Amino acid sequence: MSGILVYALHDDEGNFNKNSLGAISEAAKLAGEVGGEAAALVVGDVADDAAAGLGKYGAAKVYEILGFRADAEQIEEFSHMELFSLKASDSVIIFSAFDPARIGPRLHAALRSRGYVTSLLGTYNSNPVETIFYYAFLSQLAPLAKAQAKGLSEPYLAGARKKLQISDSMIY
Repeated sequence: MSGILVYALHDDEGNFNKNSLGAISEAAKLAGEVGGEAAALVVGDVADDAAAGLGKYGAAKVYEILGFRADAEQIEEFSHMELFSLKASDSVIIFSAFDPARIGPRLHAALRSRGYVTSLLGTYNSNPVETIFYYAFLSQLAPLAKAQAKGLSEPYLAGARKKLQISDSMIY
């Protein structure tokens, strides 16, 4: 069965980004056309009811990775606000393909020189649609690599046996 995985952005309170909700709805529609289903990938810690709420937008499954807080910000906004809540244990991934002011490389160098863990991802190619898809998939591989490095072999929901039994009994 074919399927579409959507990376669902959320804030610290577990409220999902409206664009992510729209992407899940569109993914469900497209997956349905080929006999598949849509799923959502959530990076960070969200309440069970918030994750389950993605179902009303068409997500057949929700995969929570790591349970760590993850944020996405415009580079300039990060430099003015999120920078001040950065901890030594945090990792920063800078997507500089959408950075016309070229702030990304300077931010990357400044963070690195002060001991922060950071990655700078440049332009994939000249086609903006391909670049967006490239970064969407790449950003999904980062938490997977982190989970593997920590020795995790399955998403949170696979270990939540009681909740999984309830979910299965409602679906199947």
